[in-house]
Amino acid sequence: MLKGIPELSYILIFLIILSLALLLFSPITGSPVTERDFTGFSPGARSLAMGNVGVALPGDPFVSFYNPAAVCFIKNNYLLFDFLDMRGNSLENHSLPEFAGIAIDFISIVNPSGGLTWHPLASMRVEEITTLFSDELQETLSVESIIEYRTDEFYLTLTTLSSEMLGSLAGVPLFGINIKYYKANLAVSEVKKSKTTPVDASSNIDTGNGFGIDLGFAYAKGPFLFGFAVKDIFSKVYWTDYDSDRIHTKIGAGFSTFFLERWILSTDLRYDSGLKKTGLYTGMESRFFEKKKEKKKLNIGQSKEDHKPLGGGFLRFGARLDDLKIKEDVVYSLGFGYSLSRFCVDIAFFGDKELIKEKSISSQVSILVIY
Repeated sequence: MLKGIPELSYILIFLIILSLALLLFSPITGSPVTERDFTGFSPGARSLAMGNVGVALPGDPFVSFYNPAAVCFIKNNYLLFDFLDMRGNSLENHSLPEFAGIAIDFISIVNPSGGLTWHPLASMRVEEITTLFSDELQETLSVESIIEYRTDEFYLTLTTLSSEMLGSLAGVPLFGINIKYYKANLAVSEVKKSKTTPVDASSNIDTGNGFGIDLGFAYAKGPFLFGFAVKDIFSKVYWTDYDSDRIHTKIGAGFSTFFLERWILSTDLRYDSGLKKTGLYTGMESRFFEKKKEKKKLNIGQSKEDHKPLGGGFLRFGARLDDLKIKEDVVYSLGFGYSLSRFCVDIAFFGDKELIKEKSISSQVSILVIY
């Protein structure tokens, strides 16, 4: 049944099965950096507008972040840029380097066989002032502590797509892998002061390097695409002066389908083993304008000749619930996209149910260049 699948597929199948035994990772310990600081922002305005789906989203080059196997279903070579408006973002607990409130959170070169990506996870400065009583000095001291850190991930995406499969991907099991490298920097300082004078000070600057892998599976049949991904398997950051930090594993399953002529429905179910939560993500996309008509009914995974890139406009909307146990924390999203022959721009807006009253709308913009 598996005849004709490259040998890499068997290796990936083995690793996926092995990773299922590693779901219950212990929380990160070691450095002052927390597990959330290794998560980063999810890239891709198309995905964000559709409720942050991605495990089985067809034709989206940003899908390497969610499921490396689904990269097989893009049809071109892409240069990707993703921008996040930090000024209105109140949904995350960390920030990124920014200019005039705009931060770039994803740069990638990708094609159906794989790609190379830079994804900044966090750049943060945390200041805290506490008090303690000194038995030695018999007085209360103020403790001023500062933590600064930055973490970036770089990953190489590889898929099992072969030249023989380019004609049609329908009915072919596809596998992908992200080989990841983490680069981290951390600075910690602490000053203890009496009412008038510093009495003790300490500081430490540390660097960290880490490695990990993501594994993915995708399968298309007719108008359906199914996906499964395990992210951050064996992922750790090793510090010079601290114990290593374990990056928690995340598992996702999803499907997408074309219904009617111009609509796509996509849904993900994802589990975060570090935060012990399961999230549900769903969204729709409608092509409301196109430059030329399609002659055939569209199926996922069909040949390039039957599914040429079309210029046009897209309307997207969705909802996500990051933790099914907290049903009131639903985040709603809306987005638009416009595609020319070699240039695409997507924009997404998202926020909770109070976004109108609180004016806490967040936005994200993606620029895609076909080369």
